[in-house]
Order: sequence, then structure tokens, then C-alpha cells
Amino acid sequence: MARRFLGCAALAFAISALPIAAARDGERPQLPPRDASQAYTFFDPQIIAPECRFAIDPLDCTAEAGARDIDALSEADDEAADPPEMIEDAAPSAGTAAAVAETTAAVTAVRSMERGFNTRQEVDFEGDADFATTLDRIAATHITVHRLFVRWWDVQCASDDPARFDFSAYVALVKEMNARHVRAILTPAGSPNWARVKQRRTPTVKGEPCRPAPDAAGRPRPLGPFAHDDNLGAWIAFIRQLAITFQPYDVASYEIWNEENSRDFWDPTATAQAPNPGAWTVRYCRAAAQIDAVDGGKPVGVGGLAVFQRTQSDKRAPHRVKNMKSSTFLARAYAAQRSLCSGKTFDFVGYHPYAYRSVVNGTIAHIARTPAMVELGAVRGVMRANNQTAVNIWNTEWGFPSDVLGITPSQQASLIRQEHNFLANLKDPGPRGRHFMQFSIMFNPVDGTGTNVFEHMGVLTAARQPKQPTYDTWSALP
Repeated sequence: MARRFLGCAALAFAISALPIAAARDGERPQLPPRDASQAYTFFDPQIIAPECRFAIDPLDCTAEAGARDIDALSEADDEAADPPEMIEDAAPSAGTAAAVAETTAAVTAVRSMERGFNTRQEVDFEGDADFATTLDRIAATHITVHRLFVRWWDVQCASDDPARFDFSAYVALVKEMNARHVRAILTPAGSPNWARVKQRRTPTVKGEPCRPAPDAAGRPRPLGPFAHDDNLGAWIAFIRQLAITFQPYDVASYEIWNEENSRDFWDPTATAQAPNPGAWTVRYCRAAAQIDAVDGGKPVGVGGLAVFQRTQSDKRAPHRVKNMKSSTFLARAYAAQRSLCSGKTFDFVGYHPYAYRSVVNGTIAHIARTPAMVELGAVRGVMRANNQTAVNIWNTEWGFPSDVLGITPSQQASLIRQEHNFLANLKDPGPRGRHFMQFSIMFNPVDGTGTNVFEHMGVLTAARQPKQPTYDTWSALP
């Protein structure tokens, strides 16, 4: 990793360039002590707004400066409302919602696309009597990959010791899935409290530093662990140890962060900072440098973007940006990447094409016109504008629920088939347009028992039994 001295004593991130070699303690490799002589300062105007260089908290100041541009962002979003063209093989160019749905579902020459599940849920199942059976049923659906959230909070929540990490629960799952011939896409995200400034820490239960405390109304704070850090050096050390730990297990790739264009997964803390493409990009660049050095050749990509067709403000504070339009965030990340990554481009772009909000009476009306697909076209357009037509979009999270929103299990199965087939056949326009969608990775494979829509997207029931006909439909997809 090349050193860069870009000035500004007001913002000094202490970063250690850690050597590749690491001592191992049984199954758990450990980092050697930091080499203080290799520390350097970092500043770049792509991350910190010029007027914020001397602020007490430059990152928060920059988020506020971006929030003041919300009107300009909204105007730009409106101008970009018509996305660049996309083509779906064998799909009609026009027709009723029913025609689109029936044609998409009935396509016989659907392009084969690798499938998978998000498996962070299964980390919590380790040790349960049904753990191995659950994994067998998941693998039996013919998946080839699983996307695994690796929360930094879990790994180092109890200690800021730079050489102490606990990846044991994640390693156990990766080993089990490897034994079933399913490779991991690792998605590092979030931060422990000690890596944040005091005002951005998530309250925890007294005596339990790894357990977020409920808020004043008694509601849980499940997103607290996903907040970004304020310690870039610690982030680099975490990513390097992640790569060292999982290099022996031949992971499929590394996806940096999750839905970083949403405040829920960028700063779900008291400071409520706006999504910051520059601040995310520097974390991507530093992560990519560590991964390339330790587990070279593995793709490193943009964390799955949440679907937002417009940049949204906070209803309680209209001057603050809450969520950023997917393609706007990506365009700004590309601009930052050119100056921050020393030639390292994005190996893929993650995107989460959730279309369940567009369901009417158990069917999707005009799937190509749903917000998820319209913004998918805009995201692809940004990639083409940045000469990345050879790079794929990775669908690392999607799904439809059943037993909520009026959707039955049989309708869930039909909706899954319809969207999967649609995405599999998408191409860039033109006679030489190529298919650009990679993977079809559904959300948690097992239903929960709560009322949240995401707790009902599984192909297994809460009792971890196959959910018919969803399970059979998913298993039979090309």
C-alpha cells in the first residue's frame, strides 16, 4: 500500500501498514504488533468537504454539508429519472402486467445463474441441534455461494486489543458450507464501539459490551453494530485479519459493506450522519489493498446498494439526507475511487433488487417498471459511463415474503421465479450487449416468528422445515 501525504493536521488518521506474515495460535491466526514507524497521516478532499477541514468532527461536518445539497440532489435525480436502456431476453417490449408476468415465468431459455443465500442468520444457529440439518437443506437447493455478513462488532466488540480477534463462529460456518461445496462471499461491515467517537457509540447492556441496550422506549437497537467507524487504522487491521483468517478457505469474494447508501447501515447512531460516498470509498480502497496483499486474485466489490430511486431527506429534519439514490451514490463513489484507489477499480457492484413493495394481489405489475428495476438500469448506466461494461452487477440480497403483505407461499414461489428469470436474462443494449447480472442470492433462508417482512422471506419455516412450494420452486431455478 503506497503512502500518501496529503496534508491537513486537523484530520490525522493513524494507519499502520501491517506485514503480511502472522503468527498462528491453533486455528486462530493473530496479527503481530503494530509497527509504529509505518504510521502516516491521511486527508483527501474527496472525503472531507473543504469547509470542514478544521471542524471538530470533519466527517460529520461533511455529512451536514452534503445534506444542504439535498435540493440539488433531488433535481439531479429527477433529470435522471429515465434510466439507460436494458434488455431482457425473450421478454415483450410492451403489454399488460399479466403478459409480462406470464412471459417472464414461462421463458424456457432462461440463462443459468448461480444462486445462494445470506447466511448471517446461521451464525446464530451454531450449536443448535438442527444446525447441520438446516445447512443440509439449504445446500440441497443447489446453491453454490453464500453471502456472509462479518460484523466487526462481533469480532472485536469486547476488546480494542489490535492483535485479538474472534472469528470462530464465522469460521465454523464457512467450514460447514465448504464441506457442502458452497463458497462464501464475505461482507465485512460495521464497527465496535471502541472504534467510534464517544457520541456515536451504541449503548450496551451494563456488563455486556457486545449486547446493544434497548432505547428509552424499550425498543431494540439491532442496527447499532452496523455503524461506520471513526478509526481507519483499526478498520485496516480488521480487514487484514479477516483476509488472513479466511484465505485458507478459498472464499469466492469480498463485498465491502452493506447498503452504505442508507443511513440505517451507515450511521444508525445518535449523530445520524448522511451516507457519504467518499468516506465509504476510502474504506473500500484500504480494504482492497489489504485483501489483494493477503488473498490476491479474489474479487473485491461495492457493498450491495439499497434501492432508492430518489435521494430522501429525514422527515424529522428535512435538511438532513437519510438515504441516497443508488446510482447517485455509485457515481460519486466512482469519482472518489479514481483518486483514492491508485488504479484499483471495483471488481463488481452489489445491488439489492427488492421488488416486494410492488406486489399487487400477489403479482408484480410490469416488473421492468418497478423501482428496483428502474434504478437497476440507472446503476448499470453509471457503470457504463465509467467504462465498466465488463464488470457485473452482483445481486447479493433479494426476496419476497409469504404470510405478510397478503402474499401466500404459492405466490411467493411464483414471484421468486418471475424475478429470478427476469434478472438472469437482462443484457446491455445493442447487438453485442452482454448479460451483466451475477448471482441470485436470497435473504435469510429460514423464516422468523416476528412481524417484520424480512422474517418471512425464507424457503424453510421457523421450524426449519422446507416451505412448500417455495422450497421446490427455488431449488428448481436454473
